[in-house]
Amino acid sequence: MAGGQPTPLQARIQELVSRDLPQGSEVLDLSAGTGLATYPAAARARRVIATEEYLSVVREAAAGARARGLSVIRHVLAEPAALPLRPGSVDAVVCVNALHGYRRLGAVLGEVRRVIRPSGVFLSATYCHRDTPRKWPKWGEVPGGVRVAQSFSRKSLEATVAKARFAVAAAEVLSTDPFVLYLAARPA
Repeated sequence: MAGGQPTPLQARIQELVSRDLPQGSEVLDLSAGTGLATYPAAARARRVIATEEYLSVVREAAAGARARGLSVIRHVLAEPAALPLRPGSVDAVVCVNALHGYRRLGAVLGEVRRVIRPSGVFLSATYCHRDTPRKWPKWGEVPGGVRVAQSFSRKSLEATVAKARFAVAAAEVLSTDPFVLYLAARPA
């Protein structure tokens, strides 16, 4: 969503993020990319820390935020499994279209759990490739293939989030092909 209008799926993700983020919160947008969830978060948050592990994406996203006059967003180059944040420093963590791509998912979710306040909320929209009827080309199989380190079903995604000590408060299927599941979870 670097420049154009969001797709219907992206627009629905933005609506849910806007609905579920507490007003005036401190938000971490984990693997923020170019701003799909960052911009709606910025409309509700006191501050958004948008992390990304690729410098070129950080630069592009920061330029986009500046062009929109969004001074509440701070873009940070960071490894998702080693976040440069204090424990309990954010009210919410948003992670859109990224959980399936993490090779060290347990470590990433451990970091999410570490930085979120006990009263916080974890919001994620994630592909569930095992519930999608078509085969997805994986990262490295074809040029432009999808980076799939974790192949989730809805059930396995909810179990993974629970194993990281989060209680799923709400779940919504956003699409069936590809299967995308939105979760709102709280620290358990």
